[in-house]
Amino acid sequence: MLTDPPYTNEALPLFSDLGAFCARVLRPGRLLVCYAGKLALPEEIERLSEHLRYVWPGVVLQPGRHTSIRAYRFRAAFRQVLFFSAGPYEPRGWVQDTVLSTKVPAKDLHPWQQALEPFSKLVENCSRRGEVVCDPFVGSGTTGVAALRAGRQFIGCDIDPRAVSTAVKRLGTESEKPGA
Repeated sequence: MLTDPPYTNEALPLFSDLGAFCARVLRPGRLLVCYAGKLALPEEIERLSEHLRYVWPGVVLQPGRHTSIRAYRFRAAFRQVLFFSAGPYEPRGWVQDTVLSTKVPAKDLHPWQQALEPFSKLVENCSRRGEVVCDPFVGSGTTGVAALRAGRQFIGCDIDPRAVSTAVKRLGTESEKPGA
């Protein structure tokens, strides 16, 4: 499971829902790799912990113009990534907890679109060829593209019909490429 849910205060209950969903569908010992916000990070962790086991923190270092958190006067140059497992975590290989993104994400398909490169690295680190990668906050389909390029199967959904339409088109184009 690799996903990037919204990090607004209004969206905090989604972290509980995400944890419950992962507890139902993840194989025991497998990972949820989840982008997270910073301002409500303790509550996001608490909500995911209602159903899953905390494993580890990670970060995606980002280039370019950084988000300014004016209330605290911080410039956020990284995305927080959380690793949780369904039941006791069963390591299957080394996982890199810090990923360097060399490109600024295009926002041409979705307002919260993320760069493909970190998702590709996370898919390769946390799953094996032929396995299924799931993203319940599919947005523009970045996780799906990363999964397909790495030889994984992909399942995604979203409550926004426009996002689903965008992701379906993007993944259709990706699956038509030679070697896909």
